[in-house]
Amino acid sequence: YKPIPLALAELSAVLAWSAAGVVRPYPQLPGGYRVESCVVVREVEGLRAGVYMYDAQGHSLASTLGGDLSRTLARACLGQEWVENAAANIVMYTPAPSAAAEVEAGMMGQCLYLAATSLRLGTVAVGAFYDDEVASILRLRGRPLYVFPLGKP
Repeated sequence: YKPIPLALAELSAVLAWSAAGVVRPYPQLPGGYRVESCVVVREVEGLRAGVYMYDAQGHSLASTLGGDLSRTLARACLGQEWVENAAANIVMYTPAPSAAAEVEAGMMGQCLYLAATSLRLGTVAVGAFYDDEVASILRLRGRPLYVFPLGKP
């Protein structure tokens, strides 16, 4: 990724089209939505570096940890440099691990790819990481499913 910050509007649009709302932009599986998102910010205009939990219904971010954790997250993702160099990483996780949550994360990921592409942003689905480390670093209440680095290619 280029060392260019993301605009807050770009991050907002990607979240809106992949994970927002009472009715999300993909089919709801029986039993309701199971996947939640947090954002690890390195360089997003208008946001300090840190971890933010995403409220899908309110389409808002709440800061939970301060500081740039991108290098630490990248180490937990087996040293994948795009995680460290991304302006932000969207982490999908589930409080209740199940096959349905994994299917939902796949649908969210597809929507995230489409939203990023429409904004001329780069992303890649990262599924190779140490689950317990990622959950501990980000203080997640659940199991991480995917990490999506987001930046300007």
